[in-house]
Amino acid sequence: MKEKKNIVNLLLILGMLWFVFGCSGSKKQTTDSEPVNFTLHAAELVREFEENEARANQLYLGKRVRIHGTVNTVQSDKGGFILTFKTSVSTYSPVQCYFSEAYSEQVAQIKENQEATVEGTVRGFRDSKFSFVLDGCSVP
Repeated sequence: MKEKKNIVNLLLILGMLWFVFGCSGSKKQTTDSEPVNFTLHAAELVREFEENEARANQLYLGKRVRIHGTVNTVQSDKGGFILTFKTSVSTYSPVQCYFSEAYSEQVAQIKENQEATVEGTVRGFRDSKFSFVLDGCSVP
């Protein structure tokens, strides 16, 4: 009888652990190996968020996109790099693309004022709409 009770307790504990850890991953993390859902100009992506953030969140947030535009800056950051696209006259927020150190060779080839194409996961506005962020970026 005691063995049955121990087995039941063990199953209950395993079930609770599965529930806690299985459900905690409900916010799916995207990676640079996932397919691209959209291709558009950096300014066009920001404009969609500035015009209707709720709609744009539904369409793009957490999705992998390929964007292109004119590079403003390429800077080192903690353990990686930030590429910023120039802001268009019709948008207010610059697009910042965060790259890991693994992409140092590709990012080193990109220069300011050059047209570039990158892929990244849309995270939306950061710092009260001061900048628009893509993370997990790569150079296709």
